[in-house]
Amino acid sequence: MLLLLLAAAQAKPLTSPEFDDTAHTLAPGQNQIDVFRVSQFAITDEVELKTVILGGAREKQSWFWGPNVGVEYAIREGKQGALSVEGFVGSTWLFGRQSANAGVNWTTGGPKSSRFNLSANVGFATSDENAAGEKERTNSLNTELYASAHWYINDGTTWRFYVGVDPYNSVLTESYAGSFGAEWNHAWRDNWRLAVGLQYRDSTWLAEGLNDFNGGGENLPPVLPLPSVDLWYFW
Repeated sequence: MLLLLLAAAQAKPLTSPEFDDTAHTLAPGQNQIDVFRVSQFAITDEVELKTVILGGAREKQSWFWGPNVGVEYAIREGKQGALSVEGFVGSTWLFGRQSANAGVNWTTGGPKSSRFNLSANVGFATSDENAAGEKERTNSLNTELYASAHWYINDGTTWRFYVGVDPYNSVLTESYAGSFGAEWNHAWRDNWRLAVGLQYRDSTWLAEGLNDFNGGGENLPPVLPLPSVDLWYFW
């Protein structure tokens, strides 16, 4: 019933720049407050300021953990596609952990059409605490190769299918490090957007948490199915 009500409501078109995995950027005057993912604020035609307010279950790059900010620059964009580069930095509130990453994004397709997206990212983090919770400066590297397809149904509805992998840590741990899934994205009440889906993620992050708390993380399957929900406000 909820989905039927949302589908019937009119809203501003749900376009490519609102998705954090495309190379399109918001137009000047446009902004987006996102609950769990990346919030975006247009600075110029090509430049977009980004930050993560709350983050997801496994991300430690959010204002819950500490300050973070990113910038995306569109090298080119239009109805045929877009190319952009971006960078992101963050820290914990007590400055025990810092991180930085940079990447390049490519999109084929326009803001209001079906499209295909590719991106590659590399990140670095340094922390004053090791995996055992001991005070020791440690460094870590992460990489990402990502691909997604956006199936544009109409101005208010877009399906997203995606897969991502961290090649460096997959080889290092001899296991899959990444995620894949699908989600339904819908716009309603003019400015509100909702994303609901199913995601399969590597269980490393949960296993580490269980082992730190009470053990048992070694019994988890390598990949877990998890629901994904997101809500954002666009104007």
